[in-house]
Amino acid sequence: MSSTGNPLPETGGTDATAAITLRLVLIYAGFASIWILVSDELVVLIFSDPAAILLANTVKGWLFVAVTSALLFALVYRLLDEARNAADQQRAAQIGQYR
Repeated sequence: MSSTGNPLPETGGTDATAAITLRLVLIYAGFASIWILVSDELVVLIFSDPAAILLANTVKGWLFVAVTSALLFALVYRLLDEARNAADQQRAAQIGQYR
């Protein structure tokens, strides 16, 4: 934990924070783009009835929400876990200096 009470360690200021945030956003954007392109093509290939297409699009929309929520959870969890581990290592190193 940083001296400001932030759960993330101080890793070089806003540049490091921006880089980590950009990485997270790009992973999400890439996954979302691929999902939309592939799922739209699959719906067109599988269904011809307009009612079935409408239902399939609704289902794939809800699946998108569920899958991207799980992806965001995993990415944020991993990021915060790495930050916690870095903070623990930094704290241990500081304690080691004073012994």
